[in-house]
Amino acid sequence: MRPAPTESAAAARPWWLLALGGALLALAGRLWLIRNYGTALPYRDEWKAVAVDLLGPWLAGTLDWRAFVAPLNDHCLILTRSLAFLLVRLNGQWNNLLETALNALLVVPPLLLVGRTLGPALGRAGAVAWTLLTGLLLALPITAENTLWGIQSLVFFQVALSLVYLWAVATRTRCDAVWWLGQLAGGLALLTQQSAVLAPVAAAVLLGWRLIRETDTRRNAAAGLAFAALWVVCYQALAPDFTVTAVFRADSWRLALDVCLRQLAWPLPHPGWAFLFYAPFLWFAADRLLLRRRLAPADALLLVVALWVGAQAAAIGYGRGGDTVGFVSRYCDFLLYGVSVNAACLLLLWRESTGRIRLLAGLLGAAWFVALVPGAHHETVASHSGYILIHRPATNAANLAAVRDFIATRDPAVLSRDRVSDTLYTYPPSVAELLVQPGFRALLPPETGAPEARTDQGRLGWIARGLPAAWPLLLAAGLGLIGFAAWRLRSATTTDIANRPSPAWRLRAAAPAPSPAETESASPLLLAGLAAALAAGGAVLWAAWPQPLVFAPAARWQAAFEPARTDVELADLVFVRETPGDELVPGATSGAVALHRPEIARFWHGTLLPDASFSAILAARPFSLRHRFLVTPVCGWPNRDGSALRWRFRDPATGEERWEDRLSTNPQGEFDLWTLDAAAYRGWEASLVIFDGRTGDAGWMGVARPALTDDPAFGAEWRALLRGERAEATHRTLAGGTLLAALAAAAFAAQAWRTRRRAAPTP
Repeated sequence: MRPAPTESAAAARPWWLLALGGALLALAGRLWLIRNYGTALPYRDEWKAVAVDLLGPWLAGTLDWRAFVAPLNDHCLILTRSLAFLLVRLNGQWNNLLETALNALLVVPPLLLVGRTLGPALGRAGAVAWTLLTGLLLALPITAENTLWGIQSLVFFQVALSLVYLWAVATRTRCDAVWWLGQLAGGLALLTQQSAVLAPVAAAVLLGWRLIRETDTRRNAAAGLAFAALWVVCYQALAPDFTVTAVFRADSWRLALDVCLRQLAWPLPHPGWAFLFYAPFLWFAADRLLLRRRLAPADALLLVVALWVGAQAAAIGYGRGGDTVGFVSRYCDFLLYGVSVNAACLLLLWRESTGRIRLLAGLLGAAWFVALVPGAHHETVASHSGYILIHRPATNAANLAAVRDFIATRDPAVLSRDRVSDTLYTYPPSVAELLVQPGFRALLPPETGAPEARTDQGRLGWIARGLPAAWPLLLAAGLGLIGFAAWRLRSATTTDIANRPSPAWRLRAAAPAPSPAETESASPLLLAGLAAALAAGGAVLWAAWPQPLVFAPAARWQAAFEPARTDVELADLVFVRETPGDELVPGATSGAVALHRPEIARFWHGTLLPDASFSAILAARPFSLRHRFLVTPVCGWPNRDGSALRWRFRDPATGEERWEDRLSTNPQGEFDLWTLDAAAYRGWEASLVIFDGRTGDAGWMGVARPALTDDPAFGAEWRALLRGERAEATHRTLAGGTLLAALAAAAFAAQAWRTRRRAAPTP
């Protein structure tokens, strides 16, 4: 006869059910997305990571371990490659639907652990509200890139392993088996993306605080710090260099800061919203780290997860700041946990506070929620995710049609038609080389029409078909578990459940929280200090900005495009048509570009004329070259397949002509700079020539006034200056935020002074 569960185990069960309900909501949303937009045919980087690097050598009998550890786009894909190869062997087929369906399951464990830990601290009503919000947010199709792409198991592995590691660091204060498993998860996370190293960095902050403040857990904190240092050292020693993706980096701290804040501001586009959405965490962190001597497991977990999300946003700002303009779907699996953590901080602050402080927390929560809902709706139906989902069915069909046609005709041109060379794989010859092999065709899904392929979805096809089809049942199960858990918790007080010891978790009791009277007295002073710190930080960053007192965008862009330097000369651009056709109307090319910032169009000349079919060669009026370097701002999309930018040089003495081409293609971000060493052409006549051989509104090119200089460093400096002006919204945010934070600090300080006067004993 099975022994009856202990009271603590029975009390913990509803919290587990509640957390599982939220995880099932998130899983159901991912499976719905796969069911409606998924494809069996792998695409993009998976052709390189799995087909070219693993399956081709495996079929040839030359596969070895080095293929699994070879970097791809500066990332280490050991876990992703191992899982994909294992699934091919088990399934007998290379199937993207199977990969994505199993990837979706990786959403469940971290959300289950986080929800189970936070639930008792939030209380019954707060835990139910938080679970519904988090489950529904993670169910939204805003993570379409990760959910629909099999190779993105590297993101799911990173998130799951990082959160398991952070959970163990936050909740375990003894080096028991669970703690050791958590450390192992932290090490395994390094076998995913480069940013996995940020988990031990975030953990080190919490562990350092514990080492100083929590005297009875110093041994555990020191051990945790040692492992965090070990993982950072392993990363430094083993991680590949940033080479392939170096072009995407932000080339100024202003741009990195701007992109970082925009990620933290999700789901609203302006960087200023980051301070609203992360205000709950800043308040909560100041309260816990400054006023408490010990952290409860839920508090520690919130702190360390928020630090981890913030570090991910900073990594995006640095590593992708040169290319990222708005939100990218594949980053949202990280950003959503930031929203979830701030929601939990809000609920805890409101639950613990009284009087005016509770009113302030309520007002902050209302503003936070009112801003979140429409932003999340927009990011769901529009923005990057909306674009992906609108085009995904047609893209899936085009990729399948191209593979089918190649198998039937062996014509390599079908793998490059339309945009297939971008959406299937960017190097079609590699695909063709594999598709001519009968052994490889036998691994393809039946939709490809390969005669050697299985007629089903493989031995594990029941997972590929059945799991996505089960999303309605999982949705109903999730909602049912949340309702059942809320009903089971209805008669138990939050305090009793939260403080009752649980042998299964072995969580230590936290130090007593400040009393309501102490909170009422300390909170205004704490908020005053927090606001003062924000004001000081904003002031430092704002003062470091170039031209910090200039706020008008037109004036700032004017100064950026026309640098006031005596050693730099700007060439005027007046274009004429060199190919047969109608003459250009004077000034027609001015502003004929399509940039995300239309206010800077007046600085550009482009080929996006009212006639969308415009195609011609345009040449600028020549000038005498007296400097060594030509630095030319360039924009456009796409700058290839018939489009080009060239400098034409003509020797006035002999009439000899020479040409120099811009070899790169599309500018990273909105625009880029082309620096040409023209020392051999000094004294010659120089003319900028645009070759626009593409028709339609998707093919155009643009240039701004070139700079002529003898300074070899000017090109990089000007590039950083121009691209840094993309962050003008952050400049204004810092200036306005500094003023508002200073006023808030004064107001809270006054409130703290009045509270102290009232509490002082009368003589």
